[in-house]
Amino acid sequence: MLQTIDLNGKERPVSFAPITLIAFEKAAGLNLLKGGGLNELNFELLGKLAFYSLKYGAKFNKEKFDYSEDQVLMWFPTLQSLTKIIELFTEAMPEENTDTEKKAAQVKELKPSL
Repeated sequence: MLQTIDLNGKERPVSFAPITLIAFEKAAGLNLLKGGGLNELNFELLGKLAFYSLKYGAKFNKEKFDYSEDQVLMWFPTLQSLTKIIELFTEAMPEENTDTEKKAAQVKELKPSL
């Protein structure tokens, strides 16, 4: 399922499909299934997650995507807009309990501290 994010007035599709996460893991040198995932989130990882989720969102939508990671990061004018990727990622993950408070706590845990 594709989600969208508003970046500079344009709705862009984002994907957290397995192929997206595999590409992200390779680029970041992580293994999300072995706990080497987003627990120690930093801005570099957040940028890579944003890039790959937007890249594969465009591919699934059959849209042209020929942007570099730096170009994609320029679409995020504030830290708050970049952390929206974390919220979308959290929403996309399967959950046994869909308790809203639990989901909000997960997002808060993943956000980098300022």
